[in-house]
Amino acid sequence: MLPRIHRLPLRFERNRLQKMGTAFHSSNLTAIIAPQEITGPTRFAIILSKKISNKAVVRNKLRRHVLNSLQPHLSQLNPGFDILLLAKKSLLQATITQIQSDLKIILTNANLVTSS
Repeated sequence: MLPRIHRLPLRFERNRLQKMGTAFHSSNLTAIIAPQEITGPTRFAIILSKKISNKAVVRNKLRRHVLNSLQPHLSQLNPGFDILLLAKKSLLQATITQIQSDLKIILTNANLVTSS
């Protein structure tokens, strides 16, 4: 689970992200990234729709895999961004290693973390 300071409340921020954000794509995820109005730690939200799977158990498992893959990058992120991660259907067949590499590609392409 993400620390509370890194969680993005979608209820209030989703429309702003979709209007002002820039999309970055990988094979399993799409990230919409926008600068924060008041600079703070980078925050994340993940959306897995029922198009991915009708079963909540499967969606929650995928969400946990993405969040666990994100943990090592939290300390290396530049502050001041909101990131909305949208899952693609191909995430169902993805391994944790593939998810980690997709996140690294997205964060590096968006210049949020240095490649290491």
